[in-house]
Amino acid sequence: MKEFLRLLAPLRHKLMAERFLKWFIYGETAAGILCLAVVVLSKFWTEIPSLPLCGVFVLLGLLIALGAAFFLRKVTEK
Repeated sequence: MKEFLRLLAPLRHKLMAERFLKWFIYGETAAGILCLAVVVLSKFWTEIPSLPLCGVFVLLGLLIALGAAFFLRKVTEK
């Protein structure tokens, strides 16, 4: 059984990478939509700092992707 689990380890790593990339795309798409909304709003209200807010949204999307991929549901032997 240990030999079988050892042989499945590369597949587990690939599945974790695939899950991370999927959540990364979702998170960064949401961050891009929020950045677009901030940039459009900053054209009407000049008090909104668009560049720092967009940077925060992109980093938040990355953190959501990391958290969802590695801590939400882990890839197990099943």
